[in-house]
Amino acid sequence: MLVFARKFWPHSLTAAIGVAICSYALFKWLVHLDGASSAANGLVLGIWGIAFSIVGFVITILQISKTQSATQAAMKAVNELRNKMMTFDSNIEIQKAIVFIRETQSHIKIPTWESANTAYKNSKVSILKLAELSPDLSESDRKTLASMLTDISTTSDNIDVGLLKGEVDVDRGRILKGCRKHEDYLVKLSIGLQRKIK
Repeated sequence: MLVFARKFWPHSLTAAIGVAICSYALFKWLVHLDGASSAANGLVLGIWGIAFSIVGFVITILQISKTQSATQAAMKAVNELRNKMMTFDSNIEIQKAIVFIRETQSHIKIPTWESANTAYKNSKVSILKLAELSPDLSESDRKTLASMLTDISTTSDNIDVGLLKGEVDVDRGRILKGCRKHEDYLVKLSIGLQRKIK
């Protein structure tokens, strides 16, 4: 409020001076209705008062317009910064998902199914966060991530069933191929997001 007052008080003062002169001119005109010179003086003062008022009003409006433009520019900058931060966070989640998918591959090759399934489920959490956080994902990216999440969920469910039965009967080659496909896609997506941060 203080900043607003400092910015606008000179222009408001101009308008106030104009109003004061108009008021004085009207007073003089009413008091000296019988004197032609007084009436003329009052008229001149009135014209000057109106001119001061108009100038003060116009300047005030222009300053308000500039302030609104500055506010809009600030809002735009804040939104851009927020989007960059969200993109940065999205990239972190991609890196986490890639690490978990690589862990999954390592455990499947042994195989240690419980550890593999934990890592695969962790990758799913990071991919879910990525889908929610990133404002820069295209519709195609979102569909690919949704398909990836479905594949991970189905594979994890099958491994869970096998662990409960005491024997995991899944196609390791198919899971490893899916992991490599998911990893390649996430690496490409990460590169695209890094370009948008710069």
